[in-house]
Amino acid sequence: MKKLLLVIAIIGLAVGCGKERDNSITFHGIGSVQRTDSFVAVRFYDHCLIFDDPSLAAGLRDSARVKFRCKTIEQHCSQPYCFVADFSELSHDLRTPILFPERGDKLPNGIDTAWFTPIDMHITRDFRRQDFFNITGYFATKTDNHDSLRLVHDRYIERVDTTDYKVFWLRLFQASADSCPDIEYTTISVPLNELIEDSTERTTLRIFRLAVGGNDTVVTDYTYSYLNF
Repeated sequence: MKKLLLVIAIIGLAVGCGKERDNSITFHGIGSVQRTDSFVAVRFYDHCLIFDDPSLAAGLRDSARVKFRCKTIEQHCSQPYCFVADFSELSHDLRTPILFPERGDKLPNGIDTAWFTPIDMHITRDFRRQDFFNITGYFATKTDNHDSLRLVHDRYIERVDTTDYKVFWLRLFQASADSCPDIEYTTISVPLNELIEDSTERTTLRIFRLAVGGNDTVVTDYTYSYLNF
C-alpha cells in the first residue's frame, strides 16, 4: 500500500501548483487530523492533505482519526507530497481506546454476545508515531440498538496462557441481539502506544471474537512492532 502511495505521489508532483481539478488525485482511507495556525489537514501515510474548506473539520480535534475521501485541487508549493484537497467524505473521530476492566474501565451498556465480522484489521503508525489498530467490519442490528464496538483486555486468559501474548476480546455491545434484520458497517481506530514495553521491540496481540451466530469463537494473532514500520 505504501509503495503504491509513493507512486501516486510521484505522479502528483507533475500536477504543480495551481493546476485545475481535471488533474486531481483521489485519496480514500483512514488518516490523522493535523491542526496548525495556518491550516487544517489530514495526514495519510507520507501525504499531507490540506482542507480547501477548513469548516468541514470544525468539530475535529488535532490528532483525531478519520475515515475520508478527497480529491486534490493543487499541490502545496512549499512541501512535497502535500496538496490542497476537496473533501467529499469525512467521518467523526474514530479513536476508540482499549477497555481494561481490571483498571476500572466501565463497559458499555447492553449485552456483548453479538457477532462481528471484520473485513479489514491492520496496525498503522501516523506522522506523530502514534500507533493504531484500525478495524472495519459488519454486524447485524436494528433501529436504536446502541451498538458499540470495543477492544476489551482479558486479564484472565492472558494469565493462564502459556505464551507472552496480550489477549483481547473484540466485543460488540448492543441493547439486543434478537431480531436484528439490518446489516451495518463500522470502523474504529484503537490507540496502541500504551502497550509498548521498553524491554521488547514487538508483542503479539491475540484477538478473540464471536463468529456469525455467536456460538463459535475466532482467534487471530497480530504482531505489533514498535520499531520496524
